[in-house]
Amino acid sequence: MKRSHRVAAAATVGGLFAAGMAIRAVAHPCDLPSDKELDRVMFQLADGALPGDLLAAIQVDWPEVSWTQLDHEQVRGFHYVQVHVPASWTEVEWELFEESIEHGHPGLATWLEFLSADEAPEGGTGSTFVDGINDLNAYKSQFSVQTLGITSAHQKSGGSGTVVAILDTGVADAHDVLEQRVLPGWDFVDGDAFPVDEAPGQDLDGDGQVDEMAGHGTFVAGLVALVAPDARILPVRVLDPEGRGDSWALACGIWYAIDRGVEVINLSLGSTDDSDIVEVALEEAASRGIVVVAAAGNCDRTEPEEFPAMSEEAAVIGVAAVDDVDVRASFSNFHEHLAIAAPAVTIWTADGQPVLERSMISTLPDGAFGAWEGTSVGVPLVSGAVAAICAQHPEWEAAPSTIEGIRSILSDGAAPIDGGNPGYEGLLGAGRLNVGASVGLGPVAPRLGDLDADGTVGTDDLLIMVDAWGSVHSTADLNGSGLVDVFDLLMQIAAWG
Repeated sequence: MKRSHRVAAAATVGGLFAAGMAIRAVAHPCDLPSDKELDRVMFQLADGALPGDLLAAIQVDWPEVSWTQLDHEQVRGFHYVQVHVPASWTEVEWELFEESIEHGHPGLATWLEFLSADEAPEGGTGSTFVDGINDLNAYKSQFSVQTLGITSAHQKSGGSGTVVAILDTGVADAHDVLEQRVLPGWDFVDGDAFPVDEAPGQDLDGDGQVDEMAGHGTFVAGLVALVAPDARILPVRVLDPEGRGDSWALACGIWYAIDRGVEVINLSLGSTDDSDIVEVALEEAASRGIVVVAAAGNCDRTEPEEFPAMSEEAAVIGVAAVDDVDVRASFSNFHEHLAIAAPAVTIWTADGQPVLERSMISTLPDGAFGAWEGTSVGVPLVSGAVAAICAQHPEWEAAPSTIEGIRSILSDGAAPIDGGNPGYEGLLGAGRLNVGASVGLGPVAPRLGDLDADGTVGTDDLLIMVDAWGSVHSTADLNGSGLVDVFDLLMQIAAWG
């Protein structure tokens, strides 16, 4: 017996990449109860304990239970197992087992948690996706470029030297806009080194729609590139083509991004179920000064909270959605814990085509562009802004103080929108993102290799490089490889003077 929890992508998408075809999602997961997978358990062992010790303790009360290890995170001591129980178990037995697992054995495990599901918010909440826009200019000159002051921001920073991890359906790195910007990443869905955003042509979730979220990660990546064209993108696939994932894959994806030394983690996804293991991963990211940006969700509500964007405990920047005139999107969730709002609405004609001058336009795996909407779409705009701000300050430490500083800069630069959103005052964050204003509060980003931001690349910068040698979380990692090494030194030498 299972109760499944959905972690969903925050933008709605549908169908294959047929040129000019508008596809509307019809399922409404907002109306579905949140569930857990009771045959999948994650746990962290207490100091000195072994997995077999925990299983033996569980079998004292449940001798008919066994498990198979599915995965583990060796460095951090986390385990993920499948539980095997008799087929004759009733709901009563499952409930007793769930209670004993979650509240027992404190001497052997610091905590145990049943697997929960994550999802792209757009993955069935009725929003629309259109592809087949073969117009680079429509992408580069879309309304958000002017509204957010992106062009003026580029006069000071394009995000050089930073890396944004995109935890999503993968990224199609062959797109002209993304080529040379995408780093090697990892696929936690298929368990390989090919985090490609693809449409296999299957209805994996049985909702009558094929690959309705394929392209989501590539779309998100294109919006990061729009705001921070000099930033690198780290693709981390944690969602399938239907936009579905789970808390284990999400936590592993966050840890992977942490271990690659990224500055920003983009989560255009969420869940109505809080997850301890994801929260632990987010706390580690925060301790390293990594800014996590997450989608508010597309259910037009404040309860239940969308995790992690609306959680008070999670150290994230939660993003609500507004339209081209700064009015809350009809689908956007709202909450006092959200940090900021961003454009994320596309206006559609009666026949389902986007009004280009009022649309959110970005990259798709087929090499063209598409229009989309949903809180997922606003998240990468904020992530790109964060990357641009980070590039202005190579002197900042990899510490929580960096996150607070960036939150303040985003807030100080934001355009006020409460007046145009009666009834939602204080529930859409500090205002609407204004990249130009926020980046304008800081200096011109120093050129790559100028680690003390004094205007030259010299001996002092070399000493900073040497001091950071072999480290992961350092602005001295000039090429975004995840390690300060000889390749970074060569880049610094090339910029000398």
